[in-house]
Amino acid sequence: MKNSKKEFLTFASLALLLVGFSAIALGCASGDSKTTPKIETASEMDSVADADTAGIETEDATEETDSVGTESMTSDSTDTGTKADAEVKYEAPIRNASNHIVKLTTAMGDLTLELFRDISPNHADSFLARVKDSFYVGTIFHRVITNFMIQGGDPTGTGSGDASYNLNAEFNDITHERGILSMARSNDPNSASCQFFVVHKKSAHLDGKYTVFGNLLAGYETLDKIATAKHKNTRPITEIKILKTSVIK
Repeated sequence: MKNSKKEFLTFASLALLLVGFSAIALGCASGDSKTTPKIETASEMDSVADADTAGIETEDATEETDSVGTESMTSDSTDTGTKADAEVKYEAPIRNASNHIVKLTTAMGDLTLELFRDISPNHADSFLARVKDSFYVGTIFHRVITNFMIQGGDPTGTGSGDASYNLNAEFNDITHERGILSMARSNDPNSASCQFFVVHKKSAHLDGKYTVFGNLLAGYETLDKIATAKHKNTRPITEIKILKTSVIK
C-alpha cells in the first residue's frame, strides 16, 4: 500500500512538471515579436498587399505626440556653425532661407542638411532638438543599400530603437530624390521617432508613404561612400559612426 501511494505521488509530480514545461514553451512561442526598421525597396514593396502600410519597421511606440518637447533646444552641448561651415559650397539649392541647416560629421565625412520646417515642422523640430542635444552622436548607419538609401539614428544600433516618443505623419508632395532626408517608421503612419534615412538614388515608391523633412545640401561624396560601404546583409562591416552634430543656422 505504501509503495502504491509513493508511485502515485511520483507520477503526479512528473505530470505537474510536464504541464509546467508545456506552459513555458507555449509562452515563448506566443511572445511578442519586435520588428526592426526597414525601408522597403521597390521590389519588396511590390510584394506587399497594402503598399500604404508598408514601411520601415520600428518598435511600436507607447506614446504619440503632435509636437516635440523643446527642453533640449538650448543644450549647452550644442555646436554652432563655424566660419568654415559658412564657406561650404552647397551642392543643392536651399528651399527656404528661414529653415535651419545642420551638419552630421560622420566617420566618412560631413553631411550638411536643410530641415524643411516649412512643410514638416514637427519632424524638422524633432531632428533639430536631437542634433542640439547630441542624441545622434555615437550612433551608426546600421543599414545601407547602394542605389537606394542609408539609414541611421537608432540609439541602440540594432534597428529597433527609438527616442521614446512618436511623430504623427506629415506626408507631403516632395519626391524621394537623391539626397532627400526622410523619416523611418513602422507600418503605422504615425510611428516615426528618431530613425532617419537619406536617399541615395531616386525612390519614387516611397513618395507619400514617408515624411520628407529635409535635403542634403553638401556631402554627396560622403553619401556615396556610406551607401557603397562593404556590408553584410545591408549592415556595414565596419561601423560608420556619427561623430559630431552641429547647427549651422
